[in-house]
Amino acid sequence: MLKAVRTNLKLLLRFIIPPLCIACEQEIDDGLLCGDCYDIIRIVSPPLCQACGRPISDGEVCRACAKARPDFDRLRAWAVFAPPVDKVIHAFKYGNKQSLAQLLGRSMGRVLQGDTILATAECVVPVPLYKGRQRDRGYNQALLLCRVLSQETAKPVLDCLVRTRNTPTQTKLTDADRRDNVAGAFRLGNDVNVTDKSLLLIDDVMTTGATLNECATVLRQAGARSVYALVSAIASGR
Repeated sequence: MLKAVRTNLKLLLRFIIPPLCIACEQEIDDGLLCGDCYDIIRIVSPPLCQACGRPISDGEVCRACAKARPDFDRLRAWAVFAPPVDKVIHAFKYGNKQSLAQLLGRSMGRVLQGDTILATAECVVPVPLYKGRQRDRGYNQALLLCRVLSQETAKPVLDCLVRTRNTPTQTKLTDADRRDNVAGAFRLGNDVNVTDKSLLLIDDVMTTGATLNECATVLRQAGARSVYALVSAIASGR
């Protein structure tokens, strides 16, 4: 009886407030994205920069990595940071749409399982938020992704990095300013040992890679054997 009441209430609520696609706000029957938006997601595919994983037209590495290789050994991404994925990630980070961790995390899990190098990582490591920002938001989106990835791949979550200061948002900064903004902004947590470990950094999106690179530097200096990275989305060429 109670189950039937709940079902009827759910149907009534859907009638009054029908679900909308997060990206285009078109009415949908179920889920978070409409079929049209799913169809235009740009899945990352070769050729890719062998260092940062960014789609490139030719060659081994992109122009940025040719000038300065990142501190992480390899990075891969699920999709290009373009419509509709940009709106999905914005809703995930700032709209309290924590359920999107399942969509993004499972998609990242397929990338991880299909990459023989990333698959050697022992643990998944979330890029941390500053404690005040995480308190205001209520969650760290990178940690949510790690938990889904752990369920998908059985790799344990190692929440070992600490953000030491509340850095301004990177959105409107130049590449150089982004690097300066996060320089020295992370440290290894107390009583954490990553010596000789192979680690996989996890974040929602990579634009210039400054944040991931800074995190990788900290892990390398702490003795990590290898540091890889995996993100939901990556900005296209710079």
